[in-house]
Amino acid sequence: MSNYIGNGAYCYANSASMLLSSVGEKIDPGLLETIGGFSLGAFRTQEDMLFF
Repeated sequence: MSNYIGNGAYCYANSASMLLSSVGEKIDPGLLETIGGFSLGAFRTQEDMLFF
């Protein structure tokens, strides 16, 4: 059984952190939130402009 981390506001990052802690990896939810926001936070418009 693993310990509960965080609150409901950042459920994806907290869940991923708890999952990784179950296999011995201690990753902060804030790091996962930052990495996830960066990789998923970019899009391209029809005018070929890139927004982050």
